[in-house]
Amino acid sequence: MVVLAVWTFLAFIGFFIVGAIFLQGLRKIPADPKTFGIRTFLGKPTGKVDGPGVHFYPLYPHLSGFIPADGRKIEETVLVNVKTPAPHPVQLSVEVNIALAFDKDNPSAFLSAGGRNEVIKAISNKIRERMRKLFSSTEEGPQDWKDALAADDEMEAVILKAVMGDELEMVHGSIPTAPLLRYFSTPRQAPYKSQADRWGKGWEKLEAEFAKLSPPEKVELERRVAARHAAIREVKEGQSGLQKKSLGIRIFRLALGEIGIPKEIEEAAKKKPAAELEREAAQVRNATEAERMTHVDEQIEKFKKHLDPKSAADLVELERGNLERKISETRLSIDTDTLSGISAGLVALASIFAPKRKRAV
Repeated sequence: MVVLAVWTFLAFIGFFIVGAIFLQGLRKIPADPKTFGIRTFLGKPTGKVDGPGVHFYPLYPHLSGFIPADGRKIEETVLVNVKTPAPHPVQLSVEVNIALAFDKDNPSAFLSAGGRNEVIKAISNKIRERMRKLFSSTEEGPQDWKDALAADDEMEAVILKAVMGDELEMVHGSIPTAPLLRYFSTPRQAPYKSQADRWGKGWEKLEAEFAKLSPPEKVELERRVAARHAAIREVKEGQSGLQKKSLGIRIFRLALGEIGIPKEIEEAAKKKPAAELEREAAQVRNATEAERMTHVDEQIEKFKKHLDPKSAADLVELERGNLERKISETRLSIDTDTLSGISAGLVALASIFAPKRKRAV
């Protein structure tokens, strides 16, 4: 009986210890907010990732455990202050919207990069550095604020390349990606000002570069441009899932937000179309008036054959409506030839100043 009691006691102790170890090793990884657990062994990541739920970690946390990683999609807006090149530098603010998340297939890189906050900082710094370099260059990128508003495709391509680096397939070794994207877009986009200066207003210089390629090389180039177009479109729409292996994240969205220009330039730009329209209208009015005055001078010369210069000018101004008509019953003696000349002149004036009627269709 004593032996049985001892064994019973030992079994109870054993079950208690095993149960305690088991219960102590049970850990719950929360689903809200979405979290992943990067398994560790003796404090070092193993590369295995557990999703939300209850998991067992023997002798937690001394032998095994996990490092929580935020699995939520991170959405940030990076504000970049840039300045267009000389001779007319303009300070611009460019918003870049990003969305990324922890890549459970590459947890070690995420931890090595410092986790969520350090990854966001690294991405933001890459974007700011590349954008400032783009705007400070006279060889690429927007050369003034008008170019900046028209170069959203180029800036998004540059941002994507800056973030992804060599993990994104190269398009071409010597021809910049931006003009290729505009040239091979559907429908084809015209170059903006600085691109036209370098590659031709109708892409003539760019096409001269294409002429140097063999048919297979051109086919491969078009394939790579199409792949880059697709990558930019997906990441712009937030439908991407590009792996940034060196940081252990997936990029879902990279897109330009608002481009802020100085208030005084914006107001001037709004007024400019109206001012241009007014100038054009004035030019038309001036041209029309000059044309009419030419005809008036011609008619005055005709009337001078039959009337004195002042009377001829008054007659013309009367027909133009610039003199008040006064009727006086004064009898004039005019010979037939003079009367015919005046009649012909009045008919000519009527044809000049009468409003033109549209023909019925």
